[in-house]
Amino acid sequence: MSEVPILYVSWPNKAPTTNALGNIRQIRYFINVTSPPRKGFVDVWSINIFSPKDKPLEGHWRWFPAAYTDHLKRIFYRFNVYFRVLDDFNWGKRPQELNALKIYIGYLDKVLDAIWDEVRVAAENNTLNSTWRSTIFDKWLQIECLIGRHDADSLDAYKKAGKLFQDDPMELGKCLLNIFNRDFLNYRYITYLDWTSYESETYEWHNGTIWNYDANAIPKSDIEDIGEAMFRWMLKRDVSKDDKGMFLYMFIIFVDTRDVLIRRTSFW
Repeated sequence: MSEVPILYVSWPNKAPTTNALGNIRQIRYFINVTSPPRKGFVDVWSINIFSPKDKPLEGHWRWFPAAYTDHLKRIFYRFNVYFRVLDDFNWGKRPQELNALKIYIGYLDKVLDAIWDEVRVAAENNTLNSTWRSTIFDKWLQIECLIGRHDADSLDAYKKAGKLFQDDPMELGKCLLNIFNRDFLNYRYITYLDWTSYESETYEWHNGTIWNYDANAIPKSDIEDIGEAMFRWMLKRDVSKDDKGMFLYMFIIFVDTRDVLIRRTSFW
């Protein structure tokens, strides 16, 4: 029996060292759509980006349930766009911004490593099938959709506000979801979160669909603007009204025998 993987990835206290960052940047992941099909799964490959282009060091890494396909694209894109900014931004003297970006990279690397360990253990224990769920990935997706930020302060504020992580990331956007067994002024409420709305309401740099989840497709001329928007978001600075805000909406529907009220609430 294989070891039990961790169930949650905490926010790092500091940025990875230069040596650690060098190791992190080498390996990237993608879904190989040319692989022989395996029903209910997608084939995740890894590639060493420093290997020769004519002889890339790449190959199968993990089989993953196909239900996660779009979410895998999202997290791979996020990882890659962070490195695009790290490598192509005109840094000058921006130590605070650089440190924030490195912390985000380190965190996402830890998340991916935990996901890969989790699916490896499931495969070794013969529990990996097309309906298998990743606890680590589900938690990341819940935080991503419900809060939009993964840092410790944002997560603590969300919890202190009495919010719950009960929504199923695989069900978000399909229909009205969890009916909580609670009453508020004789109303029952249902949360509804939508990945389509998530994509349309996030910042352009955050939205991988614009570039078909390919960070390398971003023109180098756009990196400066993307970097500035990214830093405002990471450091929680005021954003201009021209930016697409990170407004993630929860539709709270109050239902009783007389009427239905729909209220939209925004989260930072």
